[in-house]
Amino acid sequence: MRLMISGPSIYTEKNILTEAVVVIEKNTIQQIDNVSNKGNLSADEIIHFPANYHIVSGFIDLHVHGANNQDVMDATPSALKILSEH
Repeated sequence: MRLMISGPSIYTEKNILTEAVVVIEKNTIQQIDNVSNKGNLSADEIIHFPANYHIVSGFIDLHVHGANNQDVMDATPSALKILSEH
């Protein structure tokens, strides 16, 4: 199934497309384009959002403050060793 999401601003690695279209098939983004090219794209389902909506990539926070009952703020060699081994 091809899903088209149209209307919102889409944040890409290079710029922000306003009133854009994203086409998704098999859980993968197939195409991102301006809404003006929407007529050239095909989809089984179209979901339209207002222009003041935004689509951004997932953000993953990779920092860690502690684990395994240890805290980086302990600032001891023992705590850091246990954290790094965990």
